Amino acid sequence: MKLKLFDISELNLTEIKNPKVFEKRRFSPDGLFSLQIFGPILSYHCGCSKDSFKGPNYFRTVCPKCGVRITTSSERDKTYAKIKLPFKVFNPLFFSIITQGRTALKKALIGMLYYNKSIVDKDGNVLYKCNDLDEIKRFVFDYFSRNAKYEEIYQFLKQNEKLILIDEVLVIPPSFRPCNRLSESGVFVLDELNEKYLNIIKIVSQLDKTIVTLKDNELYLSNFKLLQKYVFELYEFVLDKLSKKNGLIRSNILGKRVDFSGRSVITPEPTLKLNECGLPYSIVVEILKPKLIPFLVSKRLCSSSIDALNKIEESLRLGDYRFLKEVQEYCQNLYCVLNRQPTLHRMSVLGFKIRVFKGETIRLHPFVCSPFNADFDGDAMAVYIPVTEESLEDVISKISIEQNLISCTNLQGIPRSNQDVVLGIYVLTKDEKPRTFEFKNTKLSEGRYKFNLCLPEDYEVIDKTVTKTELNNIFDDLCKRYPSDVVIETLDKIKELGFNESTLQGYTLSLSDIYSEELIDYGKKIFKGKISEDLDKVKKDKKLKELLKKLPFSTFIESGSRGTWDQARQLVLSRGYVANSTNVVKGLVNQCFAEGLTPHNFFLSCYGTRKGLLDTAISTGDSGYLTRQLIYSSCFVELDEQLENCKTKSFLTIEVTDEKMAYSLIGRHYLHTESDGSKHLRTIKFRNYKDFVGQTLKLRSPIYCQSPKICKVCYGQLHKILHSNQIGIIATQAIGERSTQLVLRTFHISGAVQNVTDLESNQNQDVITGMTILTKLFHNPYNIFLSKKIMELKKKYPEDYSKMAKKLSIRKIDISPSIMVKMLYDIVSQYGAISLVHYEVLVSAMMWYGNTPWRLLENRKEVEPEYVSILKVPSRVSWLLSCAFSNLKHELVNGVIESYIDENRRDIFDPSLLKLFFI
Repeated sequence: MKLKLFDISELNLTEIKNPKVFEKRRFSPDGLFSLQIFGPILSYHCGCSKDSFKGPNYFRTVCPKCGVRITTSSERDKTYAKIKLPFKVFNPLFFSIITQGRTALKKALIGMLYYNKSIVDKDGNVLYKCNDLDEIKRFVFDYFSRNAKYEEIYQFLKQNEKLILIDEVLVIPPSFRPCNRLSESGVFVLDELNEKYLNIIKIVSQLDKTIVTLKDNELYLSNFKLLQKYVFELYEFVLDKLSKKNGLIRSNILGKRVDFSGRSVITPEPTLKLNECGLPYSIVVEILKPKLIPFLVSKRLCSSSIDALNKIEESLRLGDYRFLKEVQEYCQNLYCVLNRQPTLHRMSVLGFKIRVFKGETIRLHPFVCSPFNADFDGDAMAVYIPVTEESLEDVISKISIEQNLISCTNLQGIPRSNQDVVLGIYVLTKDEKPRTFEFKNTKLSEGRYKFNLCLPEDYEVIDKTVTKTELNNIFDDLCKRYPSDVVIETLDKIKELGFNESTLQGYTLSLSDIYSEELIDYGKKIFKGKISEDLDKVKKDKKLKELLKKLPFSTFIESGSRGTWDQARQLVLSRGYVANSTNVVKGLVNQCFAEGLTPHNFFLSCYGTRKGLLDTAISTGDSGYLTRQLIYSSCFVELDEQLENCKTKSFLTIEVTDEKMAYSLIGRHYLHTESDGSKHLRTIKFRNYKDFVGQTLKLRSPIYCQSPKICKVCYGQLHKILHSNQIGIIATQAIGERSTQLVLRTFHISGAVQNVTDLESNQNQDVITGMTILTKLFHNPYNIFLSKKIMELKKKYPEDYSKMAKKLSIRKIDISPSIMVKMLYDIVSQYGAISLVHYEVLVSAMMWYGNTPWRLLENRKEVEPEYVSILKVPSRVSWLLSCAFSNLKHELVNGVIESYIDENRRDIFDPSLLKLFFI
């Protein structure tokens, strides 16, 4: 059955005639906010001030005095009305359908409707007369009937011919175009949509008083143009209200509004356990006020609910802590959710046990800064408290830190050590005093003995200096091998030991520790003005390394607690060579920061600083938008939590090049050939992943999964730590978080050139370059591979390559999924480890055949997949998804046409939504 559009005349709606909103200090009975048309404002109340019908007993009766039907106020959310026009106008929806992508037709129609321009032939004979809707309609039909490629649109127009011209406009319920009263002045403020309706009603009411019979009458023509303009403006306004970031779909339907939440600056709290966070007394009392009132009454601290409320309000106003003990007792087993913006991945939202503190800041455990990407330079975080038992259970079982000690991005531990703890543990384990303590049959120094006491009883002895890297490796190992309670207890012991030691050592830093006459003189000898030679010498000079290690602050860098050797060289040796936004600046900055820069060198140095700021500003926005595009194009890829194995016979061939890549395959299932020739699925595990380096594996992959939702074997063991089936969104978060966070790299080194490779590539390790390729790969991979083939031709046939390149066709380029996955891996993995399955999920979301995901085709071996741009994937998945993501007007028109052409697409487009658009 072909799509049939709504005709307002068939809906039997009440007509709005009055252009006045108020009459006698009440809403007009036949106006835009009429109680008689749309229903009562208060449930079971009529519109009378006295002798009114009140209460459910009068349900569905009509008040004899004011004519208001007694019902619930929810009627005003769903009751439509109409405006009857004195003559027909061109339907704005059909105008958009026929003019989309046809500039000449659009120009001709606008000329006929507004500017008295008739369509004439070469000799000046009028073919289609302007200002005559029947003539305009004939022009449209003739235009589409003449060309065979417009056959489907022509048939659509023929079927819905009655709706091309309309004389009724739909009025949406008043709840969606409110009229609010300002409390201070008492003035009523109307939603802008009402102004659009009123413009139409005013013209209609004026024409009702005037009898116009001739179509060429000037009064008719001016009112016709004005009315046509107002109807078009109404249509555009409704679309505008639905679309864009602040529109109804993105801001309300897809938006969030959360009660029981607070926000404050964060500070570190060393006394917290890993699964705890500290909340200010004032925030907890304010958020939990409804729950605390009965609690205080039950404790007999207050005589009644009103008394409890008054005392709580007084406590908050005076800033005292009179109920601190009671609030702490109430929050003993209560969890909250902490979130820091930008929320780049799932680990930016974690649940913690509440501990109530005096003060005004949210207290954070130092080891959970990494997933939030938080520091304590003024960062703010939001806190949300679950209200119901079900939500509390969800927080504890799915998003609490205990259940998320391992990251689903790369299978590494979430807790990470930080500055003071790293320094304390490093100094403690570097202790080379006599080994007087025996521990598990090993002689240890006192410092190393103390550190080993923190670890679980069955953990191997650590008998070496523990740097930041080593400490985080121990954290990862603990998270993978032990239950969460053991991990939390161990990490808190390490935290306490580290803080104690760094505090007792009393490390500090002054300008005299940084200034070194010997290094400044040595810097003048090293730098000769030849960039590549100078940079190479800085990297390899042994004497320089020895001199740097003698500096008082070298302990900070060696331990990994703060700073890098590149920063140290800029402080005490020379600023060196600086890159601007495009290349390396000519001229050596041969002074260091400790010595001070001349005005000329300071100016040169500013290029690097500006580069850092520019890269941060530009690339962060680009990366964030790419993440949004990926979310909308991958959110339909889900895990089937009930299906173990889809039993597909297709495998993804991957060559494991190094240990880093092998690590990204942990938990995946591969096809293993036994010695007797039989083939079985086996799993790559933590203990043996290094054995696969150099091998070519056949992996079960989401790219070839035959189930509508991905099965567990194709996805791999990673599903055990997800607590979610939204694997498409999780894959996007993994890549988006990496590209957004690590796009800031140049900001931290102030644009200083660091090695010869940077210089030769003339890119200075720019993340911008990687981001550009990544964006092109997701938007149009064919162009990248076409460029690659052209470059190969240029190398082989330098003289004839341009002729050969012209013969290359984009559509003839065969891109295998394994090449796409490998290319994504090469770009993103340089910024941090990510499990390979996340790339595969995104590639599978891009592979289509028509409107069907390629992996679900029965004959997919015979059909090549089409790699669809992530900008176009949402419209293939769901009409509403495409409306939320891209141009609403464009998608609305496409939805109407596609629903008419292809009946199988009816699932993605609901024609009832067109009620909003007057047809």
